Amino acid sequence: MLNDKTGRYSDNEKLNFHFTAYKAVKFTACGFFNMDYSLISSMISVCTTYLVIVLQYGKGSAG
Repeated sequence: MLNDKTGRYSDNEKLNFHFTAYKAVKFTACGFFNMDYSLISSMISVCTTYLVIVLQYGKGSAG
């Protein structure tokens, strides 16, 4: 948490509260990859690309 070799900062209750209360929360899929906004944008990109390809093949076989 805090690299304190003297022990001076680890006894401070306000600092301890600050470091425990303001930790960034990270969601992972079993540690393989982070689940954040970049994952959501990648999923939207993949779905859009898939739909474009499906629509192009659908028009090519009908006409």
